[in-house]
Amino acid sequence: MFMGLAAWLAAGAAGCGSDKDGSYLTAKKRAARTICEHAATCQLIGPGLTFETRADCDLVAAANVELLWPAERCGSSISQPELETCLGDIGGAACSSASDYFDELSKCQPGNVCTEEVESPR
Repeated sequence: MFMGLAAWLAAGAAGCGSDKDGSYLTAKKRAARTICEHAATCQLIGPGLTFETRADCDLVAAANVELLWPAERCGSSISQPELETCLGDIGGAACSSASDYFDELSKCQPGNVCTEEVESPR
C-alpha cells in the first residue's frame, strides 16, 4: 500500500467547508480527494490493489496530507493559487508515481502551499 500517499490522503478527508474558500481544512480535503480520484483513474482502488476501497484510499490520503501540511508547520494558512497548481500536478502525475505524489511534486511542498510556513523547532 502507498503509505505516504495513504497518510496524505487521510488527513485531507477530515476537512470541511466550500471547495474554494481557501481554508486550511478545505485545502487538505481537496488534496486528499484529488489523490483518490487520481488513484481511481490509475486503477489503484479495488480488491487486491493498492487500496481495497475508496474509503481506504480516503483514510490513507488524509493521513498523508496531515503529515505534509500539519497546522503547526503551515500556520493553518494555504495559498489558493499554489494549492490549485498542486492539485493540477497531482491529477496529472504519472500512474507509476502514485505512491510518491508529494515527494515528486515540488509544488505541493509546505514552502509553496502554506502561506505562513512555521519553522520546525530544533
